Amino acid sequence: YSFVKAHSASYAMLSFRSAYLRRHHPAEFMAAVISNRGGFYTTLAYASESRRMGLTLLPPSVNESELRCRGKELTLRFGLELIGGLNSATARELVAERQRSGLFASIDALARRLRMERSDAEALAGSGALDELSPELSRAEKLMRLLAAGASRESQKSRELELFPDAP
Repeated sequence: YSFVKAHSASYAMLSFRSAYLRRHHPAEFMAAVISNRGGFYTTLAYASESRRMGLTLLPPSVNESELRCRGKELTLRFGLELIGGLNSATARELVAERQRSGLFASIDALARRLRMERSDAEALAGSGALDELSPELSRAEKLMRLLAAGASRESQKSRELELFPDAP
């Protein structure tokens, strides 16, 4: 019988702490729940619950998002990990490059500083993570610009290798 008591006591402590965090730090709590992808409900259900709680949900962003969701005050920013189709290595490299060299000023700057596969570019553009870069363009136009800039970068490297084959 002591096993049952110990188990129920530990679950009670967990539920009390969770209730406290949910009440007093709702954005941080929901960011952790969504980032852990745990529980019975889908990410969409947790996002809906976050809105019901009065939180402002911000989409993923190449300049603002970390890998995991982040909550602060009454704002929740979705993390890059939640973007379907985005390679986790690309997401990690994007965050590392932004920390090394600062924010991405444009889509062209992103393409120059970060090499990515077409599927990664499609995932970033489709998720809205590029929306703050060139806001006048549609998501499809942003994708085309990102792909064109990436292709231009690759052809420039090819030309350099032809001219200077022994260069590092």
